[in-house]
Amino acid sequence: MMKLRKKEQHGFLSGFFKAREYLFLSPDTQSLIVQAETLDQWSGYIANGRYAKTIAKLNDPKAFESALWETYFNELKQARNQIDEPYLTKYLTYFHSIIFSQKEIAFDLRAEKIFEERLAQWVDLSLQGTNFTKKLSSYAVDHFNLAEFIRSQFHQDTMPPYYAHGNLPKSSLKVLFDSQFQHIPKDIIFSLWHPFVEKEKPAKKINFDLILRLEYFWLDVMWNIFEEPLKEPYGIDYLLAYFLRFMLEIENVKRHYFRLKYGLPVYWMKERH
Repeated sequence: MMKLRKKEQHGFLSGFFKAREYLFLSPDTQSLIVQAETLDQWSGYIANGRYAKTIAKLNDPKAFESALWETYFNELKQARNQIDEPYLTKYLTYFHSIIFSQKEIAFDLRAEKIFEERLAQWVDLSLQGTNFTKKLSSYAVDHFNLAEFIRSQFHQDTMPPYYAHGNLPKSSLKVLFDSQFQHIPKDIIFSLWHPFVEKEKPAKKINFDLILRLEYFWLDVMWNIFEEPLKEPYGIDYLLAYFLRFMLEIENVKRHYFRLKYGLPVYWMKERH
């Protein structure tokens, strides 16, 4: 079992990144990015910030994405140079690999590693951590279970995969989907998923659009979970939340880049941040 350092031992590094929070996109800039109608307009909003160097890569989507993630890895390298905290790097690498499917940097690069095994390993690592990591992993498991139930109904499969250590029992998910979201079990009512279910009921059509709406609501769930540890003055939870927020911001920037580059429907891109 991996032993975490005491919160106080992360004090210097936490202070270093607290001072760098101004580099995140401001709420006003995020709002402008969402409202941008052209790629030139959109790029102007990030041209003078943390992602300024990515603007030169706009014509090549793969190069652009690589440039975005390079800003993240450069920041993480600074953390590694300041403190040897194996849990921080290992946790973030698993999260990045599982949540954003960046297989090229997965902690375990063996080709035969299947998703369910990697997810179980990350959940196990989360259970060794703090209340924050336990909550985050439990909602990530919920997200995957909800997506599997949607896919199973869409493809008319009878037995969707079910991943352990989430907040929502399989029986509650079955009641929810069998009733087309009309019957909402208490497990869901007392969870962060309740607003999504309320907004979608009655679920008249189980299709790809519902999966998209779940994906964007999942971003809001993550923001909700990150908020408290981001307020902490120091500690591993703060450091994890800082880099998780960084990943989420990159995903938001990238999504709106693709929306404008390929003319995707704007209603697919609705999110709180």
